[in-house]
Amino acid sequence: MNICSIPLTKKGTELAKLLPYEVVYPIADSLKDTVAKQWDKRDALVLFLATGAAVRLIAPLLGDKCNDPSVVCISEDGKVVVALLGGHSKPISANDLAIEIGQIIGATPIITTATDLAEIPGLDILPNLYAEGNIAKVSKAMLEGQPVNINYEDSWTLPIELIKACGESKQANTECTIVVTSKLDPIPKPGQVYLRPRNLFLGVGTSKGAQYSEVSELVKSTLQKANLSIHSLALISTISIRKDHPAVVKLSRELNLPVSAYEPDELSDIAMIVPNPSEIVENAVGTKSVAEACALKSSGIKGKLVVEKVKSQNVTVAIAKALFPKGTIRLVGLGPSGALDRSPRAKRAVIQSEIIVGFSGYIDQIQDLITPFHQVERWPIGKELERVESCFSHASEGREVALVCSGDAGIYAMASLVLEIANQSSDKPNIEVIPGITAALTTASLLGAPLGHDHAIISLSDLHTPWEVIENRLRHALNADMVVVLYNPRSKERKSQFHKAMEIAKDIRGSNSLVGVVTDAYRENQTIFSTTLAKLDEDLVSMTTCLIIGSSKTFSVSGYKDLLVTPRGYEI
Repeated sequence: MNICSIPLTKKGTELAKLLPYEVVYPIADSLKDTVAKQWDKRDALVLFLATGAAVRLIAPLLGDKCNDPSVVCISEDGKVVVALLGGHSKPISANDLAIEIGQIIGATPIITTATDLAEIPGLDILPNLYAEGNIAKVSKAMLEGQPVNINYEDSWTLPIELIKACGESKQANTECTIVVTSKLDPIPKPGQVYLRPRNLFLGVGTSKGAQYSEVSELVKSTLQKANLSIHSLALISTISIRKDHPAVVKLSRELNLPVSAYEPDELSDIAMIVPNPSEIVENAVGTKSVAEACALKSSGIKGKLVVEKVKSQNVTVAIAKALFPKGTIRLVGLGPSGALDRSPRAKRAVIQSEIIVGFSGYIDQIQDLITPFHQVERWPIGKELERVESCFSHASEGREVALVCSGDAGIYAMASLVLEIANQSSDKPNIEVIPGITAALTTASLLGAPLGHDHAIISLSDLHTPWEVIENRLRHALNADMVVVLYNPRSKERKSQFHKAMEIAKDIRGSNSLVGVVTDAYRENQTIFSTTLAKLDEDLVSMTTCLIIGSSKTFSVSGYKDLLVTPRGYEI
């Protein structure tokens, strides 16, 4: 997200530095000029200013809600953050931004959007949908508890909370209707909102010398003749040699759509079944079809061609439609404990998802992020595969799912399992991996700098890995004189493996080698100590303990209890 903070005072500057956004200082002490310069370049502005002053400042810059940036104001004392403009703007709403900032600096977010206050989804911020029509009237009806019809002209998955807000049963003659369609209505009705699903996939083929004006005109005229909304376009796809073509790049920028590119061999099977294959095209680029094949390929296994190839002198376009949205699985690393240990990216990933899936203990870590709009699934330990299967099931219906993990999702956690299953799946959801602070880093931070040089991370759990493999890896890491971090060292049922690991470490490194031990890092019952391998009491080690065995260069820092350092090698 392209967000900047603009402070005016020393106190504002101190607060701005706490936020994960670029800080822009007033040009020649002119806040007005600074805001004007940033207005068209940013998705959101964070102003450290009273709301009245901010209103006067931004009033001359206002255009329309689709293009204006979101604006939030933070009070001088940092106690209040106000969502001033763009409460439901995309790609980042002022409401979400105010909540995010509040969690970072401990401020109270002030949100006045009626639908948010009533815990009703805003029609203009629904995922994979574009709303147009009488949004105010239909939203008012939902706010007042009046029934609202939903008319599905296109099959599409709507958020669960929206369906609830419209009324559990269908009403025959209500004044307000939500129409889910990519088709344009020649006579828009006064009580209707059109939700345009992002279900159209545009395939584009161009000659080397094609101009943007020709590409743009053909796309717009094709949509118009097919009576399709430009707001239902989800993606532009083309052949790999045209991905960086200036006309394609500009089309992507003007329509604010991503570009997907395919190699000729990736299109070969689809090119055999399209209605308009071409030998001329095959001789030129290595596949019988570009526009039609790309459109079908990008629309997924449930897609169908709705506009066959249309040609101009230098351009071809085709359009395919997906029956359901492509769901998303976000693998979110929450860090070791609560809100202070989560990244803003992780917070945003949880807030923006419809469904949150995770072990019950991890769900407890994010109670401050869960809203009435979220559907939450709690799972016990040992049901990891079932957790992942549930995520894929929701994603196959077009849902946005957050699978939350302690630490980092990619380190001894769920990301590897999700990607293994995705590798075997024919229906591929979007997958995002959101990094978190893993146990090695939290443990190291509490022990000083024991990971200052090369190190290895090894799990002693033999639930999924044979002990012989673990032991072999441990011996090699110890013999290489690397610092060794041990995850999952010892449980009530699994004690012998840890004892054997310590004996191996003493044999290779010596009994006097230093070891740092942290249990429940950054949690309520946290314990920290450093000792030697010979003096380590194994009964003080559990499954929530992380150990760091130092290298031959690791030493205790004089004058600091339990702090260790492994020198990087600087001459001092």
